[in-house]
Amino acid sequence: MSNNLYDLIIELTPGEKKRVSHRLINPAGKSLSQSHFQSVFQIIKEKKVTSDTQLKAHLGNLNIRNLTATKYQLYHRILNIVSQDLRLFEARYYRNAIKIEYLNNKGLFKAALKMIRSLKTEVAKHERFLFKTDLYFKEIKAHIGLKDYDECLRCFEEYQINETTDSKDAQTFLRAYNDYHRINLHYLRKGAARSSKDSVYYESFIQSRDEEIESSTLWNSTNYFNLQGLSVAHFAVGNTPKSYDLRSRIIQIFEATKHEMDSDLSQYVEVLYRYVAILIISEKHDEVDNYMESFKELKPRNLEEEIRVKERYYNLLLLKSLMTKNFEEAIPIIKAFEKEYKRKSFTLSHSLKPILLGLCASISMNLKDYKKALYWNNQILNSPDYNHYREDLVFSADLFELIIHFELGNVRLLGYRLESFQRKLKSKQNLFRLEEILIRAIHQLLDADNDKHRSSIFHELGAEIEKYKDDPFEKDLLNKFDLVAYCKSKAEHRLQ
Repeated sequence: MSNNLYDLIIELTPGEKKRVSHRLINPAGKSLSQSHFQSVFQIIKEKKVTSDTQLKAHLGNLNIRNLTATKYQLYHRILNIVSQDLRLFEARYYRNAIKIEYLNNKGLFKAALKMIRSLKTEVAKHERFLFKTDLYFKEIKAHIGLKDYDECLRCFEEYQINETTDSKDAQTFLRAYNDYHRINLHYLRKGAARSSKDSVYYESFIQSRDEEIESSTLWNSTNYFNLQGLSVAHFAVGNTPKSYDLRSRIIQIFEATKHEMDSDLSQYVEVLYRYVAILIISEKHDEVDNYMESFKELKPRNLEEEIRVKERYYNLLLLKSLMTKNFEEAIPIIKAFEKEYKRKSFTLSHSLKPILLGLCASISMNLKDYKKALYWNNQILNSPDYNHYREDLVFSADLFELIIHFELGNVRLLGYRLESFQRKLKSKQNLFRLEEILIRAIHQLLDADNDKHRSSIFHELGAEIEKYKDDPFEKDLLNKFDLVAYCKSKAEHRLQ
Protein backbone atom coordinates (compact mmCIF):
# COMPACT_ATOMS: atom_id res chain seq x y z
CA MET A 1 0.00 0.00 0.00
CA SER A 2 3.16 2.18 0.29
CA ASN A 3 2.24 5.77 1.19
CA ASN A 4 -1.43 5.71 0.06
CA LEU A 5 -2.76 6.23 3.60
CA TYR A 6 -0.62 9.32 4.14
CA ASP A 7 -1.58 10.79 0.76
CA LEU A 8 -5.26 10.05 1.35
CA ILE A 9 -5.41 11.78 4.74
CA ILE A 10 -3.46 14.81 3.51
CA GLU A 11 -5.80 15.21 0.51
CA LEU A 12 -9.01 15.08 2.61
CA THR A 13 -10.88 18.38 2.75
CA PRO A 14 -11.34 20.01 6.20
CA GLY A 15 -14.96 18.87 6.23
CA GLU A 16 -14.03 15.29 5.37
CA LYS A 17 -11.33 15.21 8.06
CA LYS A 18 -13.88 16.36 10.59
CA ARG A 19 -16.39 13.66 9.60
CA VAL A 20 -13.76 10.87 9.61
CA SER A 21 -12.44 11.96 13.00
CA HIS A 22 -15.95 12.00 14.45
CA ARG A 23 -16.75 8.50 13.13
CA LEU A 24 -13.47 7.07 14.47
CA ILE A 25 -14.00 8.60 17.92
CA ASN A 26 -17.60 7.36 18.22
CA PRO A 27 -17.75 3.88 16.71
CA ALA A 28 -20.34 1.34 17.83
CA GLY A 29 -18.64 -1.07 20.27
CA LYS A 30 -15.28 0.68 20.42
CA SER A 31 -12.36 -1.82 20.38
CA LEU A 32 -8.62 -1.53 20.90
CA SER A 33 -8.00 -1.62 17.13
CA GLN A 34 -10.46 1.23 16.67
CA SER A 35 -8.58 3.23 19.30
CA HIS A 36 -5.43 2.59 17.26
CA PHE A 37 -7.20 3.81 14.12
CA GLN A 38 -8.06 7.05 15.88
CA SER A 39 -4.50 7.56 17.13
CA VAL A 40 -2.85 6.88 13.78
CA PHE A 41 -5.37 9.11 11.95
CA GLN A 42 -4.85 12.05 14.36
CA ILE A 43 -1.04 11.82 14.17
CA ILE A 44 -0.97 11.75 10.36
CA LYS A 45 -3.54 14.55 10.14
CA GLU A 46 -2.00 16.90 12.71
CA LYS A 47 1.70 16.16 12.22
CA LYS A 48 1.44 15.82 8.41
CA VAL A 49 3.29 12.52 8.55
CA THR A 50 4.37 11.10 5.17
CA SER A 51 6.36 7.93 6.07
CA ASP A 52 6.36 4.90 8.38
CA THR A 53 9.53 6.14 10.10
CA GLN A 54 7.89 9.42 11.04
CA LEU A 55 4.72 7.65 12.16
CA LYS A 56 6.58 5.25 14.47
CA ALA A 57 8.48 8.15 16.01
CA HIS A 58 5.22 9.96 16.84
CA LEU A 59 3.48 6.80 18.13
CA GLY A 60 6.01 6.61 20.98
CA ASN A 61 4.92 4.07 23.64
CA LEU A 62 1.71 3.14 21.83
CA ASN A 63 2.14 -0.56 21.03
CA ILE A 64 0.66 -1.52 17.65
CA ARG A 65 1.71 -5.08 16.85
CA ASN A 66 0.97 -5.04 13.13
CA LEU A 67 1.28 -1.47 11.88
CA THR A 68 0.95 -2.51 8.21
CA ALA A 69 -2.40 -4.24 8.83
CA THR A 70 -3.64 -1.30 10.93
CA LYS A 71 -2.74 1.15 8.19
CA TYR A 72 -4.47 -1.02 5.57
CA GLN A 73 -7.67 -1.31 7.61
CA LEU A 74 -7.66 2.40 8.45
CA TYR A 75 -7.18 3.28 4.76
CA HIS A 76 -10.33 1.36 3.77
CA ARG A 77 -12.26 2.57 6.85
CA ILE A 78 -11.63 6.17 5.78
CA LEU A 79 -12.66 5.43 2.19
CA ASN A 80 -15.89 3.80 3.40
CA ILE A 81 -16.77 6.81 5.59
CA VAL A 82 -16.04 9.38 2.90
CA SER A 83 -17.67 7.47 0.04
CA GLN A 84 -20.81 6.78 2.09
CA ASP A 85 -21.33 10.50 2.65
CA LEU A 86 -20.52 11.27 -0.97
CA ARG A 87 -22.93 8.66 -2.33
CA LEU A 88 -25.79 10.13 -0.33
CA PHE A 89 -24.90 13.69 -1.31
CA GLU A 90 -24.15 12.87 -4.94
CA ALA A 91 -27.46 11.06 -5.30
CA ARG A 92 -29.29 14.16 -4.01
CA TYR A 93 -27.19 16.44 -6.18
CA TYR A 94 -27.73 14.54 -9.42
CA ARG A 95 -31.49 14.27 -8.81
CA ASN A 96 -31.72 18.03 -8.33
CA ALA A 97 -29.29 18.78 -11.16
CA ILE A 98 -31.53 16.85 -13.57
CA LYS A 99 -34.55 18.84 -12.33
CA ILE A 100 -32.67 22.12 -12.89
CA GLU A 101 -31.67 21.05 -16.39
CA TYR A 102 -35.29 20.14 -17.14
CA LEU A 103 -36.51 23.56 -15.94
CA ASN A 104 -33.88 25.35 -18.04
CA ASN A 105 -34.82 23.34 -21.13
CA LYS A 106 -38.50 24.16 -20.56
CA GLY A 107 -37.71 27.87 -20.31
CA LEU A 108 -38.67 28.01 -16.61
CA PHE A 109 -35.50 29.93 -15.77
CA LYS A 110 -36.69 31.63 -12.56
CA ALA A 111 -37.70 28.29 -11.07
CA ALA A 112 -34.31 26.86 -12.11
CA LEU A 113 -32.48 29.74 -10.40
CA LYS A 114 -34.43 29.17 -7.20
CA MET A 115 -33.32 25.52 -7.11
CA ILE A 116 -29.75 26.48 -8.01
CA ARG A 117 -29.48 28.90 -5.09
CA SER A 118 -30.80 26.27 -2.69
CA LEU A 119 -28.46 23.56 -3.99
CA LYS A 120 -25.42 25.88 -3.95
CA THR A 121 -25.62 26.08 -0.16
CA GLU A 122 -25.43 22.30 0.21
CA VAL A 123 -22.66 21.98 -2.38
CA ALA A 124 -20.59 24.56 -0.49
CA LYS A 125 -20.77 22.46 2.68
CA HIS A 126 -19.28 19.46 0.87
CA GLU A 127 -16.53 21.53 -0.76
CA ARG A 128 -17.03 19.91 -4.16
CA PHE A 129 -15.33 22.00 -6.85
CA LEU A 130 -16.82 20.05 -9.79
CA PHE A 131 -20.36 20.40 -8.47
CA LYS A 132 -19.87 24.11 -7.83
CA THR A 133 -18.67 24.49 -11.40
CA ASP A 134 -21.59 22.48 -12.78
CA LEU A 135 -24.08 24.66 -10.90
CA TYR A 136 -22.28 27.75 -12.13
CA PHE A 137 -22.76 26.60 -15.74
CA LYS A 138 -26.47 25.99 -15.08
CA GLU A 139 -26.82 29.43 -13.46
CA ILE A 140 -25.24 31.13 -16.48
CA LYS A 141 -27.64 29.24 -18.78
CA ALA A 142 -30.66 30.41 -16.74
CA HIS A 143 -29.55 34.07 -16.75
CA ILE A 144 -28.95 33.93 -20.52
CA GLY A 145 -32.45 32.48 -20.89
CA LEU A 146 -33.85 35.44 -18.95
CA LYS A 147 -31.83 37.86 -21.13
CA ASP A 148 -30.27 39.12 -17.90
CA TYR A 149 -26.82 39.70 -19.38
CA ASP A 150 -25.68 42.01 -16.58
CA GLU A 151 -26.35 39.23 -14.09
CA CYS A 152 -24.30 36.87 -16.29
CA LEU A 153 -21.37 39.24 -16.10
CA ARG A 154 -21.78 39.46 -12.32
CA CYS A 155 -21.68 35.65 -12.12
CA PHE A 156 -18.47 35.57 -14.15
CA GLU A 157 -16.77 37.98 -11.76
CA GLU A 158 -18.15 36.37 -8.59
CA TYR A 159 -17.08 32.88 -9.64
CA GLN A 160 -13.57 34.01 -10.53
CA ILE A 161 -13.18 35.75 -7.18
CA ASN A 162 -14.65 33.02 -4.95
CA GLU A 163 -13.57 29.82 -6.69
CA THR A 164 -9.99 28.65 -6.92
CA THR A 165 -8.53 25.31 -7.88
CA ASP A 166 -4.99 24.01 -7.82
CA SER A 167 -5.56 22.34 -11.19
CA LYS A 168 -3.98 24.40 -13.97
CA ASP A 169 -6.16 22.62 -16.55
CA ALA A 170 -9.32 23.55 -14.63
CA GLN A 171 -8.23 27.18 -14.37
CA THR A 172 -7.47 27.31 -18.11
CA PHE A 173 -10.83 25.74 -18.96
CA LEU A 174 -12.80 28.16 -16.77
CA ARG A 175 -10.99 31.11 -18.30
CA ALA A 176 -11.83 29.86 -21.81
CA TYR A 177 -15.46 29.16 -20.82
CA ASN A 178 -15.96 32.57 -19.18
CA ASP A 179 -14.26 34.54 -21.94
CA TYR A 180 -16.29 32.76 -24.64
CA HIS A 181 -19.54 33.63 -22.90
CA ARG A 182 -18.42 37.23 -22.41
CA ILE A 183 -17.67 37.70 -26.11
CA ASN A 184 -20.82 35.84 -27.13
CA LEU A 185 -22.99 37.93 -24.76
CA HIS A 186 -21.46 41.09 -26.21
CA TYR A 187 -22.40 39.89 -29.69
CA LEU A 188 -25.92 38.96 -28.55
CA ARG A 189 -26.36 42.52 -27.27
CA LYS A 190 -24.53 44.57 -29.89
CA GLY A 191 -24.17 42.39 -32.98
CA ALA A 192 -21.34 42.88 -35.48
CA ALA A 193 -19.07 45.89 -35.11
CA ARG A 194 -20.37 48.98 -36.93
CA SER A 195 -17.43 51.28 -36.24
CA SER A 196 -13.73 51.15 -35.42
CA LYS A 197 -14.62 51.90 -31.82
CA ASP A 198 -16.93 48.89 -31.68
CA SER A 199 -14.16 46.69 -33.08
CA VAL A 200 -11.84 47.27 -30.13
CA TYR A 201 -13.65 44.83 -27.83
CA TYR A 202 -13.58 42.02 -30.39
CA GLU A 203 -9.99 42.73 -31.49
CA SER A 204 -8.67 42.60 -27.92
CA PHE A 205 -10.25 39.16 -27.48
CA ILE A 206 -8.72 37.96 -30.76
CA GLN A 207 -5.25 39.12 -29.74
CA SER A 208 -5.49 37.31 -26.42
CA ARG A 209 -6.61 34.02 -27.97
CA ASP A 210 -5.14 33.62 -31.47
CA GLU A 211 -1.67 32.58 -30.31
CA GLU A 212 -3.10 30.16 -27.74
CA ILE A 213 -5.25 28.45 -30.37
CA GLU A 214 -2.45 28.11 -32.90
CA SER A 215 -0.17 26.46 -30.33
CA SER A 216 -2.81 23.93 -29.24
CA THR A 217 -3.28 20.58 -30.97
CA LEU A 218 -5.69 19.05 -28.46
CA TRP A 219 -9.44 18.61 -29.11
CA ASN A 220 -10.50 19.36 -25.55
CA SER A 221 -13.16 21.49 -23.89
CA THR A 222 -10.79 24.42 -23.39
CA ASN A 223 -9.83 24.44 -27.05
CA TYR A 224 -13.50 24.11 -28.04
CA PHE A 225 -14.54 27.28 -26.16
CA ASN A 226 -11.49 29.17 -27.43
CA LEU A 227 -12.42 28.25 -31.00
CA GLN A 228 -16.05 29.26 -30.43
CA GLY A 229 -15.08 32.62 -28.96
CA LEU A 230 -12.62 33.40 -31.75
CA SER A 231 -15.12 32.44 -34.46
CA VAL A 232 -17.64 34.91 -32.99
CA ALA A 233 -15.06 37.70 -32.63
CA HIS A 234 -13.62 37.33 -36.15
CA PHE A 235 -17.12 37.23 -37.64
CA ALA A 236 -18.08 40.37 -35.70
CA VAL A 237 -15.20 42.36 -37.21
CA GLY A 238 -15.95 41.12 -40.73
CA ASN A 239 -13.14 38.56 -41.05
CA THR A 240 -15.37 35.90 -42.62
CA PRO A 241 -12.54 33.66 -43.98
CA LYS A 242 -10.95 33.34 -40.52
CA SER A 243 -14.32 32.68 -38.91
CA TYR A 244 -14.98 30.00 -41.53
CA ASP A 245 -11.61 28.34 -40.77
CA LEU A 246 -12.35 28.29 -37.02
CA ARG A 247 -15.87 26.92 -37.43
CA SER A 248 -14.51 24.24 -39.78
CA ARG A 249 -12.24 23.10 -36.97
CA ILE A 250 -15.15 23.03 -34.52
CA ILE A 251 -17.37 20.91 -36.79
CA GLN A 252 -14.45 18.51 -37.27
CA ILE A 253 -14.43 17.87 -33.52
CA PHE A 254 -18.00 16.57 -33.67
CA GLU A 255 -17.59 14.70 -36.94
CA ALA A 256 -14.62 12.85 -35.41
CA THR A 257 -16.60 11.94 -32.28
CA LYS A 258 -20.06 10.72 -33.24
CA HIS A 259 -20.89 9.94 -29.61
CA GLU A 260 -20.65 13.69 -28.88
CA MET A 261 -23.23 14.37 -31.60
CA ASP A 262 -25.59 11.74 -30.26
CA SER A 263 -25.22 12.52 -26.54
CA ASP A 264 -25.70 16.29 -26.82
CA LEU A 265 -27.89 16.99 -29.84
CA SER A 266 -28.59 20.60 -28.80
CA GLN A 267 -24.90 21.49 -28.78
CA TYR A 268 -24.27 19.75 -32.09
CA VAL A 269 -27.24 21.52 -33.72
CA GLU A 270 -25.82 24.90 -32.65
CA VAL A 271 -22.36 24.02 -34.00
CA LEU A 272 -23.85 22.73 -37.27
CA TYR A 273 -26.07 25.81 -37.63
CA ARG A 274 -23.19 28.25 -37.19
CA TYR A 275 -21.02 26.32 -39.60
CA VAL A 276 -23.64 26.18 -42.37
CA ALA A 277 -24.39 29.89 -41.88
CA ILE A 278 -20.73 30.78 -42.49
CA LEU A 279 -20.73 28.45 -45.54
CA ILE A 280 -23.69 30.38 -46.97
CA ILE A 281 -22.05 33.75 -46.33
CA SER A 282 -18.80 32.44 -47.85
CA GLU A 283 -20.76 31.28 -50.95
CA LYS A 284 -19.65 27.63 -50.61
CA HIS A 285 -22.93 26.38 -52.05
CA ASP A 286 -21.99 22.72 -52.71
CA GLU A 287 -20.99 22.23 -49.08
CA VAL A 288 -24.15 24.01 -47.95
CA ASP A 289 -26.35 21.49 -49.76
CA ASN A 290 -24.47 18.57 -48.19
CA TYR A 291 -24.81 19.90 -44.67
CA MET A 292 -28.46 20.86 -45.13
CA GLU A 293 -29.05 17.16 -45.70
CA SER A 294 -27.47 16.58 -42.28
CA PHE A 295 -30.22 18.71 -40.73
CA LYS A 296 -32.88 16.50 -42.31
CA GLU A 297 -31.26 13.42 -40.80
CA LEU A 298 -31.30 14.76 -37.23
CA LYS A 299 -33.72 12.98 -34.92
CA PRO A 300 -35.07 15.24 -32.14
CA ARG A 301 -36.07 13.38 -28.99
CA ASN A 302 -38.59 15.91 -27.66
CA LEU A 303 -40.48 19.09 -28.59
CA GLU A 304 -37.66 21.38 -27.42
CA GLU A 305 -35.14 19.67 -29.67
CA GLU A 306 -37.64 19.63 -32.56
CA ILE A 307 -38.07 23.42 -32.32
CA ARG A 308 -34.32 23.93 -31.97
CA VAL A 309 -33.69 21.99 -35.18
CA LYS A 310 -36.58 23.48 -37.19
CA GLU A 311 -35.93 27.14 -36.36
CA ARG A 312 -32.28 26.78 -37.44
CA TYR A 313 -33.22 24.83 -40.55
CA TYR A 314 -35.70 27.51 -41.67
CA ASN A 315 -33.19 30.20 -40.81
CA LEU A 316 -30.53 28.67 -43.03
CA LEU A 317 -32.91 28.09 -45.95
CA LEU A 318 -34.04 31.73 -45.87
CA LEU A 319 -30.49 33.04 -45.40
CA LYS A 320 -29.41 31.09 -48.47
CA SER A 321 -32.31 32.54 -50.51
CA LEU A 322 -31.41 36.06 -49.36
CA MET A 323 -27.66 35.78 -50.02
CA THR A 324 -28.16 34.16 -53.46
CA LYS A 325 -31.04 36.57 -54.25
CA ASN A 326 -33.33 33.65 -55.15
CA PHE A 327 -36.30 35.31 -53.50
CA GLU A 328 -38.97 33.36 -55.36
CA GLU A 329 -37.73 30.04 -53.96
CA ALA A 330 -38.18 31.47 -50.46
CA ILE A 331 -41.96 31.91 -50.84
CA PRO A 332 -42.92 28.28 -50.02
CA ILE A 333 -40.31 28.24 -47.25
CA ILE A 334 -41.86 31.31 -45.62
CA LYS A 335 -45.33 29.78 -45.94
CA ALA A 336 -44.17 26.55 -44.29
CA PHE A 337 -42.46 28.53 -41.51
CA GLU A 338 -45.54 30.70 -40.98
CA LYS A 339 -47.63 27.58 -40.43
CA GLU A 340 -45.19 26.42 -37.74
CA TYR A 341 -44.86 29.92 -36.26
CA LYS A 342 -48.61 30.14 -35.62
CA ARG A 343 -48.57 26.91 -33.60
CA LYS A 344 -48.87 27.82 -29.92
CA SER A 345 -46.35 25.16 -28.95
CA PHE A 346 -43.75 26.45 -31.44
CA THR A 347 -41.83 28.90 -29.23
CA LEU A 348 -38.81 30.42 -30.95
CA SER A 349 -35.59 30.98 -29.00
CA HIS A 350 -34.79 34.54 -27.95
CA SER A 351 -31.60 34.84 -30.02
CA LEU A 352 -32.99 33.40 -33.27
CA LYS A 353 -36.51 34.85 -33.25
CA PRO A 354 -35.61 38.37 -34.48
CA ILE A 355 -33.16 36.93 -37.04
CA LEU A 356 -35.74 34.55 -38.50
CA LEU A 357 -38.56 37.11 -38.51
CA GLY A 358 -36.16 39.68 -39.98
CA LEU A 359 -35.28 37.31 -42.83
CA CYS A 360 -38.98 36.89 -43.64
CA ALA A 361 -39.40 40.68 -43.64
CA SER A 362 -36.27 41.24 -45.77
CA ILE A 363 -37.25 38.70 -48.42
CA SER A 364 -40.83 40.03 -48.53
CA MET A 365 -39.45 43.53 -49.12
CA ASN A 366 -37.16 42.27 -51.89
CA LEU A 367 -40.26 40.64 -53.44
CA LYS A 368 -42.04 44.02 -53.12
CA ASP A 369 -44.71 42.36 -50.97
CA TYR A 370 -44.78 45.24 -48.49
CA LYS A 371 -47.97 44.17 -46.70
CA LYS A 372 -46.40 40.82 -45.84
CA ALA A 373 -43.15 42.57 -44.94
CA LEU A 374 -45.12 44.79 -42.54
CA TYR A 375 -46.63 41.70 -40.89
CA TRP A 376 -43.24 40.07 -40.27
CA ASN A 377 -41.54 43.30 -39.24
CA ASN A 378 -44.32 44.04 -36.74
CA GLN A 379 -43.70 40.64 -35.14
CA ILE A 380 -40.30 42.01 -34.12
CA LEU A 381 -41.41 45.55 -33.21
CA ASN A 382 -44.35 44.34 -31.10
CA SER A 383 -42.45 41.58 -29.31
CA PRO A 384 -42.25 41.94 -25.50
CA ASP A 385 -38.52 41.20 -25.88
CA TYR A 386 -37.97 43.97 -28.44
CA ASN A 387 -35.71 46.04 -26.16
CA HIS A 388 -33.56 42.98 -25.42
CA TYR A 389 -32.84 42.08 -29.04
CA ARG A 390 -29.48 42.71 -30.68
CA GLU A 391 -28.96 46.39 -31.50
CA ASP A 392 -28.28 45.77 -35.19
CA LEU A 393 -31.46 43.67 -35.56
CA VAL A 394 -33.54 46.37 -33.86
CA PHE A 395 -32.02 49.04 -36.10
CA SER A 396 -32.86 47.00 -39.23
CA ALA A 397 -36.46 46.51 -38.07
CA ASP A 398 -36.86 50.25 -37.34
CA LEU A 399 -35.41 51.20 -40.72
CA PHE A 400 -37.51 48.65 -42.61
CA GLU A 401 -40.61 50.06 -40.93
CA LEU A 402 -39.90 53.49 -42.46
CA ILE A 403 -39.42 52.04 -45.96
CA ILE A 404 -42.52 49.85 -45.68
CA HIS A 405 -44.78 52.73 -44.56
CA PHE A 406 -43.38 54.89 -47.38
CA GLU A 407 -44.25 52.18 -49.92
CA LEU A 408 -47.73 51.67 -48.45
CA GLY A 409 -48.40 55.44 -48.55
CA ASN A 410 -48.83 55.77 -44.78
CA VAL A 411 -47.43 59.32 -44.81
CA ARG A 412 -48.81 60.50 -41.47
CA LEU A 413 -47.64 57.36 -39.65
CA LEU A 414 -44.30 57.58 -41.44
CA GLY A 415 -43.71 61.09 -40.09
CA TYR A 416 -44.44 59.95 -36.54
CA ARG A 417 -42.23 56.86 -36.81
CA LEU A 418 -39.40 58.91 -38.34
CA GLU A 419 -39.38 61.27 -35.34
CA SER A 420 -39.36 58.28 -32.98
CA PHE A 421 -36.47 56.71 -34.93
CA GLN A 422 -34.46 59.93 -34.75
CA ARG A 423 -34.94 60.22 -30.99
CA LYS A 424 -33.70 56.67 -30.55
CA LEU A 425 -30.62 57.31 -32.69
CA LYS A 426 -29.75 60.48 -30.75
CA SER A 427 -29.61 58.44 -27.55
CA LYS A 428 -26.89 56.25 -29.09
CA GLN A 429 -23.23 57.08 -28.61
CA ASN A 430 -22.49 56.87 -32.34
CA LEU A 431 -24.63 57.94 -35.27
CA PHE A 432 -23.37 56.11 -38.33
CA ARG A 433 -23.11 57.66 -41.75
CA LEU A 434 -25.71 55.41 -43.40
CA GLU A 435 -28.26 56.34 -40.75
CA GLU A 436 -27.66 60.07 -41.32
CA ILE A 437 -28.05 59.67 -45.10
CA LEU A 438 -31.31 57.73 -44.83
CA ILE A 439 -32.90 60.06 -42.28
CA ARG A 440 -32.08 63.12 -44.38
CA ALA A 441 -33.42 61.48 -47.54
CA ILE A 442 -36.72 60.43 -45.93
CA HIS A 443 -37.27 63.99 -44.66
CA GLN A 444 -36.61 65.30 -48.20
CA LEU A 445 -39.02 62.79 -49.70
CA LEU A 446 -41.78 63.81 -47.29
CA ASP A 447 -41.23 67.47 -48.20
CA ALA A 448 -40.98 66.89 -51.97
CA ASP A 449 -43.97 68.25 -53.91
CA ASN A 450 -43.59 66.43 -57.24
CA ASP A 451 -42.32 63.17 -58.79
CA LYS A 452 -39.38 64.83 -60.53
CA HIS A 453 -38.06 66.10 -57.21
CA ARG A 454 -38.58 62.67 -55.59
CA SER A 455 -36.77 60.98 -58.50
CA SER A 456 -33.80 63.29 -58.00
CA ILE A 457 -33.71 62.48 -54.26
CA PHE A 458 -33.74 58.73 -54.96
CA HIS A 459 -30.99 59.11 -57.56
CA GLU A 460 -28.73 61.01 -55.13
CA LEU A 461 -29.56 58.62 -52.28
CA GLY A 462 -28.64 55.57 -54.37
CA ALA A 463 -25.34 57.13 -55.41
CA GLU A 464 -24.43 57.92 -51.78
CA ILE A 465 -25.39 54.48 -50.47
CA GLU A 466 -23.36 52.77 -53.21
CA LYS A 467 -20.21 54.25 -51.68
CA TYR A 468 -20.81 52.07 -48.61
CA LYS A 469 -21.65 48.74 -50.31
CA ASP A 470 -18.20 47.33 -49.47
CA ASP A 471 -17.96 48.99 -46.05
CA PRO A 472 -17.49 46.17 -43.50
CA PHE A 473 -19.56 48.11 -40.96
CA GLU A 474 -22.54 48.70 -43.29
CA LYS A 475 -22.63 45.72 -45.67
CA ASP A 476 -24.73 43.55 -43.35
CA LEU A 477 -27.67 45.95 -43.61
CA LEU A 478 -27.22 46.30 -47.37
CA ASN A 479 -27.22 42.50 -47.75
CA LYS A 480 -30.66 42.34 -46.15
CA PHE A 481 -32.22 44.78 -48.59
CA ASP A 482 -30.59 46.12 -51.75
CA LEU A 483 -31.08 49.81 -51.09
CA VAL A 484 -29.01 50.81 -54.16
CA ALA A 485 -31.23 48.80 -56.52
CA TYR A 486 -34.32 50.03 -54.65
CA CYS A 487 -33.32 53.68 -55.10
CA LYS A 488 -32.47 53.14 -58.77
CA SER A 489 -35.85 51.51 -59.38
CA LYS A 490 -37.72 54.31 -57.60
CA ALA A 491 -35.78 57.00 -59.49
CA GLU A 492 -36.58 55.42 -62.87
CA HIS A 493 -40.21 54.84 -61.92
CA ARG A 494 -40.69 58.48 -60.93
CA LEU A 495 -39.26 59.64 -64.28
CA GLN A 496 -41.76 57.60 -66.29
